[in-house]
Amino acid sequence: MARRYTEGEIERGLFALAICGDGTAASRQLATQGQKIPARTLNHWKVAHAERFRETAKRHIQEIREVIAQEQIEIAHVAGEAERLAIAKTRGQLADGSVKDASTAGRNLAVQKGIALDHSLKMRGEPTVVHEHRQAEDIIANLKRIAPQVFDSEAVEIPPPALPNGNGAH
Repeated sequence: MARRYTEGEIERGLFALAICGDGTAASRQLATQGQKIPARTLNHWKVAHAERFRETAKRHIQEIREVIAQEQIEIAHVAGEAERLAIAKTRGQLADGSVKDASTAGRNLAVQKGIALDHSLKMRGEPTVVHEHRQAEDIIANLKRIAPQVFDSEAVEIPPPALPNGNGAH
């Protein structure tokens, strides 16, 4: 005979589903709190109580977002460790000459470096792009200040060299 659940248990189950994303994870989470609700039952509730599930998720959206944000930070840490291992392996291969394509490895590391630097700037709230709007007159004035010898000299026209006429004579 199927077990009957109270409204409170259903509500906690739907909340766990909203937080965890799937019945298996929600069932595990509920078990840590002493509630035994099978994943299959939770997945069924997500469909059978679809409107209630959406309302529960909407009501707890900030908590759900915080859980997801924390998961992303944890994923970033794990991915960062894997990146460090890959970089170390590539460096070792470059050092011992066993790398298959040094130029590809170098390019991949350069791209990885650029992405990492860009992300570090973003995380620190620093600009990643600088937009500058200057007029041609301003640019010329700066060039005159930096290299006055270029602008304060007299141009001398140099005639082009004569082209050969085809019979060896100039």
